[in-house]
Amino acid sequence: MPIPIDDAGMLIGDTSALRDLFHLEHDKRYGQAAVEEQIEIVNLRLILALARADTIAEEWMAQKWWPAEQAAETSRKVIFRNAAAPVEARVLWRPALRPGAVVVGPAVIEEPNSTILIHPRDRVTMSPTGHLIIDLAYEA
Repeated sequence: MPIPIDDAGMLIGDTSALRDLFHLEHDKRYGQAAVEEQIEIVNLRLILALARADTIAEEWMAQKWWPAEQAAETSRKVIFRNAAAPVEARVLWRPALRPGAVVVGPAVIEEPNSTILIHPRDRVTMSPTGHLIIDLAYEA
């Protein structure tokens, strides 16, 4: 159960403020708090947010997309809703997609570190900066 803390000092010495926060959250979630029981901290997660002093990421994200050499398109069967009825889907190599390229699902867009599954009737457009813009075709 995540308990946000404002000061690392809440974890050492007098931990009564941390215990109070835990018991309040436990009571909200489960309708009771066992204040006489010991608390065990299983995981600590640190989230740090700082203002950037440079614009390197923004500049990189705004760079024009230059596709790699064209790659051969293939296809394979993909299960979407019914395991007994896989659907034939295009398989594309993302680094080879050109700006303005449009892909209508079903499709699989592969790249070195991830795979993007495009459901039937969803539409993907490669932006001039290489971002994939996916328009979902919601079914009622």
